[in-house]
Amino acid sequence: MTTDDTRVVDVLIPCVDLARGRATDPVRLPGVGDPHDPVDIARCYAAWGVRRVFLDVLDDWDELHTVTPVVSAVRETGVSVLVSVGHGVLRSVAEAERLLRAGAAALSVSTALVESPRVVEDFSRRTGRLMGAVNAGTGPLGAWTAHVHGGRVPSGMDAAEFARRLGELGAGLVLANSAEREGTGAGYDHRLTRKVAVSSAAPVIASGGCGSVAHLVEALESGTADYVLANKALHAGRLPRSELRRRWGVPEETRG
Repeated sequence: MTTDDTRVVDVLIPCVDLARGRATDPVRLPGVGDPHDPVDIARCYAAWGVRRVFLDVLDDWDELHTVTPVVSAVRETGVSVLVSVGHGVLRSVAEAERLLRAGAAALSVSTALVESPRVVEDFSRRTGRLMGAVNAGTGPLGAWTAHVHGGRVPSGMDAAEFARRLGELGAGLVLANSAEREGTGAGYDHRLTRKVAVSSAAPVIASGGCGSVAHLVEALESGTADYVLANKALHAGRLPRSELRRRWGVPEETRG
């Protein structure tokens, strides 16, 4: 993909880590009244024109009753909501469908691919709203060992095999996350992104390591990513809206 005719609002996906309904890291951007309120945060990015927000929920499935109201409220800001529930095992399709009824556009799975694959398969077949996450880092299978349980446990598959299985299950979107680059600001792992894209045959979100607007551009142009996910650098204001728009060549008359 090239960015010549692509506006940043189409490809940038802010990630908000949540615990007990609150953002774990403060978002220090103008217009955010409560830096830990995911709804305030989503409203801020919606005002930028961003179309998707990824909610990475650190609570387990037993706390789903606290997650669904947040998903509903974030959806009401006008953004499409992608959701991952990070801990515990997805036990049933009905449990997953609660998130869709609350307003989630897709459910992202990683651990469930290993521990409850039949539920993932049934969910994908019944809803068509499956998303997958490949969390890759150094492990028994090398530098791109796929990990589960929040990146702590090797899955027994490398990134390519993990991505291939997600593709076979019908994932409409796959996150390619370099766990070892998270928070480093060193840029995305383009080789990982390309590997996941080829193996899954699905649109891919580059994740892990964003530290500048140039990194976003490089992921799209060199890493064959379809979307770019940003977390701490974006929330801290190191990826200013004006620079994002300038680098994406948004015409002056469309700027807000």
